[in-house]
Amino acid sequence: MARARVALHHAISRGDDLKACSRELQAALNHYAKILDDMASPMDAGIMDGEVIAWVLPEIHFAIGKLSACCPGDEPHWEAVQKALIVLGEVQYGVYYNPSEESQRIGRGILHAI
Repeated sequence: MARARVALHHAISRGDDLKACSRELQAALNHYAKILDDMASPMDAGIMDGEVIAWVLPEIHFAIGKLSACCPGDEPHWEAVQKALIVLGEVQYGVYYNPSEESQRIGRGILHAI
């Protein structure tokens, strides 16, 4: 999870460089995907499933939103991915969150850290 967050911080610190920001966001999403993959067998991976997934899903939603801003014209595609992520969180993991509130919180936290 730390690697994903570091990549997310790097992405936001890139500012207006959409290509570099996009590359870092994709790296963050790759790390988050690994976490979700490990969640399939939490005993083998040594992961605390409930706590991890409750933090990861809103961060993934935030990263996808930022990636959408880096890819003009693809916004509807990324919005569909975000909606699917929300359904996955609710159905598969029982995680409910307010995406706009969480995105604001995550954005403020990242800006505060850099």
